[in-house]
Amino acid sequence: MIPQLRTSTDIHWFSAALVFPGVSASLHGDSQRVTAVYEELLALSREHGENWRRSYALWGLGVEAWRQGQPERAATLARESLELQQEFKDHHCTGLCAETIAWVATSEGRYDDAARLFGAAETIRREAGAPLLTFRRYHDECEQQTRQALGDDHYRNCFAQGLGCQPRTSDRIPPRQTTTRRAHT
Repeated sequence: MIPQLRTSTDIHWFSAALVFPGVSASLHGDSQRVTAVYEELLALSREHGENWRRSYALWGLGVEAWRQGQPERAATLARESLELQQEFKDHHCTGLCAETIAWVATSEGRYDDAARLFGAAETIRREAGAPLLTFRRYHDECEQQTRQALGDDHYRNCFAQGLGCQPRTSDRIPPRQTTTRRAHT
């Protein structure tokens, strides 16, 4: 990916340098590059036993899976990233994963879950002091779809439930519910 860093013995600098090109490629819709960058980061981090960047690679691959219409794979990758985050308590990545799982819930028509997850992601972002900027477009589209499906009052109710969970790790992200509310009546 970055030849000068590839020969470096400092795995942290090299792996950090891969995260941002992956995000950039994702924002530009370059699926092939996203996958290549995050797969390289995943392989490198596994090779060196480096789990922090590995969690970012899993999250990035999860976003790309969601963008490619693979919601189950996206959720699996995001939850795998969350599991690794328990070791680090990286609220930024945890929030990104909760957000990604909310997009998955929206795309699957699980709007109650999506609203709760948007609430959980908001709590995590507040704890981290990190607003969602980079992937705001995806958030706004999914949140709007969820609000339309649930109606404002029910959306606010579910969102508040997510806020109340005060998540810090994946075990506090609201679990997948079996009931689905598909449309506002």
